[in-house]
Amino acid sequence: MLYEAGLDKARYPEIESAARPIEEALMSCVRALSDGQDPAEELASALEATANGHVVLFFDSSTGPDEDAVAKAADRAGRATMALIESRHLLAPAPST
Repeated sequence: MLYEAGLDKARYPEIESAARPIEEALMSCVRALSDGQDPAEELASALEATANGHVVLFFDSSTGPDEDAVAKAADRAGRATMALIESRHLLAPAPST
């Protein structure tokens, strides 16, 4: 589930083994937030996309990775994550008609 680095997990099973506890911790938190009412997979996907997007924006920025830039990027990512969590009910797929 966590975004990929383009490495073949079948060829490098240690990558899958290392990622498993991280994925399990994320899904455990997301399931607790979902409380059975909101789809956990939708929230997990949105959180991962947001995190990945912030990482890409950070590394693409021209400011460079100084401490102030890192703190600002972490703050923005944290606020975006909280916004997703608070509005997680909006992530549910629309009912089919």
